[in-house]
Amino acid sequence: KSLMDVFLRHGTSDRYILNEIFGLGLYELPTGATATLAELERRPIGVDLGAHVGLFGAFFFSRYPAAELDAFEPDPANYALLKRCISANGLTDRWRLIPACAATADGHVLLLADRFAESRVTHEPRGAIEVASRDVFPFLAAADFVKMDIEGSEWEILEDPRFADIAARVIVLEYHPQRCPGPISREAAQVALGRLGCVVQEIAVPHAPSGVGMLWAWRH
Repeated sequence: KSLMDVFLRHGTSDRYILNEIFGLGLYELPTGATATLAELERRPIGVDLGAHVGLFGAFFFSRYPAAELDAFEPDPANYALLKRCISANGLTDRWRLIPACAATADGHVLLLADRFAESRVTHEPRGAIEVASRDVFPFLAAADFVKMDIEGSEWEILEDPRFADIAARVIVLEYHPQRCPGPISREAAQVALGRLGCVVQEIAVPHAPSGVGMLWAWRH
């Protein structure tokens, strides 16, 4: 494991995300997922949808130092710190920042920003800012590993017909009840990942709000 520099904001939820990743180990790959990536016999290409301040990215590069990662983050305060993290680790050539919302089309969306890890897309203009959105599917076409934590915007991507054709061998998803197409978000997420022919494994998330959870999925 390689050591990585990260930057946090005092008195914010950043420290809880740090603990989830490096303390509780919520992103430690299951054995099956690790074996699937090992079968590549090359450095993995990852996509981080909802990159926040780079804590998952730091974890990913600590495990796969030679990897590449495209990181989507629309919140200006978050991506300013993420950009600093990428630079501090000397990874500007392989850890690529996309300052935009992960979406199914290029354009613009309204974002409730300055909410740290919980900034999210909204349809209500009050209190929101306009930010760019980028179609994630050109990035997913070549990715081996996908991490998705985008506060309800995951459903638009999971339900897109192109999702069935993505190249990813391993996916880790945090799902949310907002904008879910069904009454039970966990079941809807399992069905979406199951369409890929993946093994799906649920991860226990301590103190998760109702309807929020994590799933790992990997191809046989």
